[in-house]
Amino acid sequence: MALLAFGFIGVFLGPTLIAVGSRLVEEWGSTNRAALGETEAINSAQQMKS
Repeated sequence: MALLAFGFIGVFLGPTLIAVGSRLVEEWGSTNRAALGETEAINSAQQMKS
């Protein structure tokens, strides 16, 4: 009986956790790319000044 209850909970909880986790990884990756782009822009601006 408990196994059946956990199965029903898992059907809803599993996809939710996967969706939230993938969204967090996606945001984390885009933030790192943006920070990398800003760093490259700063470096190229400094090279142009000198």
